[in-house]
Formats: sequence, C-alpha cells, structure tokens
Amino acid sequence: MAANAHMKLIDQEEAGGESKAHHEAVGMRIAERRKQLGMTQADLARKIGRSQQAVLAYEKAERRVATDTQMKIAKALRTTLEYLITGKGGTGKVPKFKALTPRTVQLAEKVQELGANDQRALRRIVEAFSTYKQMRESLAQ
Repeated sequence: MAANAHMKLIDQEEAGGESKAHHEAVGMRIAERRKQLGMTQADLARKIGRSQQAVLAYEKAERRVATDTQMKIAKALRTTLEYLITGKGGTGKVPKFKALTPRTVQLAEKVQELGANDQRALRRIVEAFSTYKQMRESLAQ
C-alpha cells in the first residue's frame, strides 16, 4: 500500500472515520462480487465512470470509496449498498449469478461489437427462446 494512502486511512481512523479493516472488507467484497460476475477491473471502472487504477485502489483499500461511488459500484455489481458496506444479506434481493465461463464472456464481447439494432434483434431472439422454454417446461408438468 502506498505510504500516503496508508496515512490517509490512519488519519481517518484517528478522526473517528471508518477503520482500515472496514475499507479492506469493502474492497474484498467489491473484488469478490466483480469476479463472480466475470467482470474485470476495467469493466467495472467503465460502468462507474472511474479508472481501472481507482477500482484497484478501492479493492486494495488504498483509496476510500465515496458514498456516491459505492452506490454506483453496488448497481454495477447487481448487489446492494448494504452488502458492500456490511457484508450482510448476501448480495441482497438481486439474484446472485454464477461466474461466467470464458466462452460466455467471449460471446458477450461479440454481442457488444454488434450495432444497436443487431443487439436488439438478438435480445428478442433470446427472450423468445426463454419464453418458449418456460412454456415447454410448464406443459411438461
């Protein structure tokens, strides 16, 4: 940890702010949830409007995460602010996703390269298939 960042956290503790351990726990939960979703630090940085270096600093507790940034991170990671801050409630009411396989990540990257109209068409195809599958399963019961 950089000496200045370390001193900043110590100063916050002495001033009655959150402890270094709290920041480390928040950073650990950010990294863990990001990895569960198959996201890179750069992916998360883009979603929250920060640099990859800032995300790295948050995860390593080298930089305090401002409340507005915590809210953006929670939304980007499909979890709750409560979970990021306290670790309670699992990931909240938002469904917890399994880590994406490398093949799924590749497919998602290919989808991102498509134009908006093609992405919309693909989304409709996937939604239609999902509806078809649900109906088929419902009839089988």
